[in-house]
Amino acid sequence: MTKKFNYKPLIEYTNYEGKKYVKPEKAGDLKEDMELFRKNGQNARKVFTEIAKALEEKTDGFHLQKVSSWMNQAQIARPYLWVFLRQDGDSESESGIALRVFKNEKTKKIGISLEVSFVERKIGESIILEIHNLGDELKDKIKEQLVEICHGEYALVSGLNYHSFNETVKELVNHRIPSNINRKVGVIGELLLNVLIREFTDIKIVSPFFNLEERNVKKGFDIIAVDPNKDLWIIESKAGELGKLKTSTEKVRERINTAKRDLDTRLNMHNSQLWLNAVNSVRSALDDTSEKNTIVNILNKNSNSCLSNDKNVILGGTVFCIFNSTIDSIELRKLYNSILSSNKFSKLKLIAIQKQTYQAIIDFLVTLV
Repeated sequence: MTKKFNYKPLIEYTNYEGKKYVKPEKAGDLKEDMELFRKNGQNARKVFTEIAKALEEKTDGFHLQKVSSWMNQAQIARPYLWVFLRQDGDSESESGIALRVFKNEKTKKIGISLEVSFVERKIGESIILEIHNLGDELKDKIKEQLVEICHGEYALVSGLNYHSFNETVKELVNHRIPSNINRKVGVIGELLLNVLIREFTDIKIVSPFFNLEERNVKKGFDIIAVDPNKDLWIIESKAGELGKLKTSTEKVRERINTAKRDLDTRLNMHNSQLWLNAVNSVRSALDDTSEKNTIVNILNKNSNSCLSNDKNVILGGTVFCIFNSTIDSIELRKLYNSILSSNKFSKLKLIAIQKQTYQAIIDFLVTLV
């Protein structure tokens, strides 16, 4: 690319990494700071978009998708910006390449990379995510989101030492990852699903990953979320290694069907504690009182019926195996149609994830302690 760019906005933007943005009209004495925060974020995204468009001109047959926002769903400044490029004629179910701007933690210099560590394929209301390596992009996502994932967005402003990044990663590594292999795989799969939902959907997660009462498996729903229309989504995560099954498609199908059966059972039984746990988790996770009250009211409304067919659900299936096979998009569509036609749920989404090993994520988390 021969065109010259003003990289200063990108450099200035990285100084906001991890900071929470508040609308200036609600920021009180910080109004001017928030106005500058927003301006720098918007300028950084504008420059990155110009760079991406210049790359698009030089990569024959590839076209830009939507450029990421400068803040995440909890209004926290991202440590990087990214955009996908796809080839002519490719649908959203085909893989693409990603352009990313990032900050080197050691040198503090800004860099831009072109990579294929993630492959995203969309099939209607389903998403297939292939993670071919635990690269800097995924590591940055985990680091950026870990406190919010584990405790909820309230932890970002609480000031409590227990909510700091260092204490959170220690708690996760030392106490929240079980020794039992199957449970360990399940925990890492749910953590990965938490990360990827935040990055590849417009759904906002409103529940914490950590169990509030004790250091063991969460009792109740795995993840609670709302979409931009404030519709409630209940998310069930199931993960596993290939085991006796032959392909990643077979394993993902088995995991999603298991998630379906578990949610179908729980949503069709009278269990007030299930919904009380959900309400308490939302209250602990959210910072904004108005939003918190709105979602608690939605939960209360949903708890009035002991039926699954008036609930929106996302079924997540994660398989940890080598890439000698990949998840078949046609088979995933068939699975989606089969579950949807059973009328067990109101609205349905499927998220299928494939990664080679779960241990690589654990090893990375250990390095952060």
